[in-house]
Amino acid sequence: MTLEYALFHRYDAKIVVAAERDMIAELEDLAEIYIPMRRVDGPLPGVWTVSCGREATPPDLGFQRLLEESPGEPLRETFVNAAARWIMLDFESREWQVQNTLRMIRNVLRVELYEARALFLHGAMVDVAGAGVAYLGHKCAGKTSSTLAALSQEGVNFVNNDDLTVLPWLGTPRTLGWPRVVGIRFDTVDALEAAHPRMRDLRHDLRHPSNRIENPPRYFFYPKELAAACGRAVSPEADLRFFVFPRFLPRDSRGAYLEPLPKAEALELLRQNLEPVPDKYNLFLHDYYTFPDRAYLNEQLEALVERVPAYVLHQSFSSLVDGAKLIVSLATS
Repeated sequence: MTLEYALFHRYDAKIVVAAERDMIAELEDLAEIYIPMRRVDGPLPGVWTVSCGREATPPDLGFQRLLEESPGEPLRETFVNAAARWIMLDFESREWQVQNTLRMIRNVLRVELYEARALFLHGAMVDVAGAGVAYLGHKCAGKTSSTLAALSQEGVNFVNNDDLTVLPWLGTPRTLGWPRVVGIRFDTVDALEAAHPRMRDLRHDLRHPSNRIENPPRYFFYPKELAAACGRAVSPEADLRFFVFPRFLPRDSRGAYLEPLPKAEALELLRQNLEPVPDKYNLFLHDYYTFPDRAYLNEQLEALVERVPAYVLHQSFSSLVDGAKLIVSLATS
């Protein structure tokens, strides 16, 4: 095995990966749009290292063994040596080894940005000609459907689905996407088949291992795959210009319209969509970082509603593209 070390970094957050050359290349391919990578000679002082398998791990390191379970995934064994800042992942399946290493890269970077006082929101984002439009809301509110509909429009790129990282300390709040899988319900693919005819054809070539479990509940796309299926590009980040809260009209309705939100209502909705825990995976990492308190988070949300206008997007499930046209018009006017 040809062992290599690679530094994945974003802003001031960093993690080193130790793995064989082909796996490093595969991780770079999945992460590169969002997370720059460069080769290094070995572990770096004060920086977490994650090694892929025992052959990539120093034999004299001792580890604490942690177990995590998720539906539809193999049992996750994570071996941690906190003093050495070293994590080992060792999966029998190469696909799950790659997926869980990518997840660890993402989560270490995210908790380090959280310690640096970033905000995390439950939402998706598209980039409309340089303007970031964030779709926020509870599960099944229409975030993913609205995102896919927006990608049917010219000049719209994909940023992220399901969670957003906001850097409030920049002049215009900068919002980061991540190389995180996008799960798309079968009925959403059906509803948008005319807008994205390639999506159904490409489902057989999807790389995420959850697509190969028995009776998968949805299609699982990596961001590059989703962008390709929609004929669009990926924007790794965008300036946050608009908050949009999708709401479905009754089933027998058609059409779409935008409703401006008063700041007080927008603030309450932002509070509902704040993620005080950046991720549900690799929670052991939280023991090694200090996160912002509620007072700081609330202060930042109050500042955001003063700077970023908010709207409710009322739309029927059969009029998603009509809603997308309203969003593009709003962002480009």
